[in-house]
Amino acid sequence: MSKVRAWRIVRRLEEKGLVEVVKVKGRNIVRLRRNFNDSSTQVAS
Repeated sequence: MSKVRAWRIVRRLEEKGLVEVVKVKGRNIVRLRRNFNDSSTQVAS
């Protein structure tokens, strides 16, 4: 899987509120959110 494809998948998951991306020393750390129900964005059904 290419870097671009992986990054697009991560961005989609971030929009859905499932993960958060944290920038640390020039790198992106992807963290899973613990409470999926508390996400601020609503997912369209």
